[in-house]
Amino acid sequence: MTHDATTRAAPLLPSEVRARLVEAHGAIRERLGRAGTLVAWLREGHAAAPSTLKTWAEDLHGLLVSHMEREEALLLPALREADGFGPTRAEALQAEHEEQRRGLQRVIAAIVAESDVALLADRIELLVERVRRDMDEEEALYLSPKLLKDDLVPADYFGG
Repeated sequence: MTHDATTRAAPLLPSEVRARLVEAHGAIRERLGRAGTLVAWLREGHAAAPSTLKTWAEDLHGLLVSHMEREEALLLPALREADGFGPTRAEALQAEHEEQRRGLQRVIAAIVAESDVALLADRIELLVERVRRDMDEEEALYLSPKLLKDDLVPADYFGG
């Protein structure tokens, strides 16, 4: 059997969506962890630290925007199918992402424009804390194994 360009892969199972996005969150957390070293370097007075941190923030911005697009492509369909509240959850996630995009744009612009080293360090630390909190909340609300499960019927539904 040959496959042509029009052949599509089967949609991901909800557990696969969850696994991929939780893994992506892990990679983002690693990137966020690097900020601590960079902020310490900044606070120690290294001359290159401000520009390095600003570049790091811009790169993080691109990564987060790309991640939100990937989440929307993978997670929104899975959420819509998850349960009776799925469409409502999908709409809520889209609204959150729009708000996050706007907020992130403002924060990154403020970081890039910041000339005060102490304020730059504070802004970076606040950004890191905020992104971590957002991912934790997202994992609890949208990536829960109780919500994104492959079997729509609970195992104990029929007494088993």
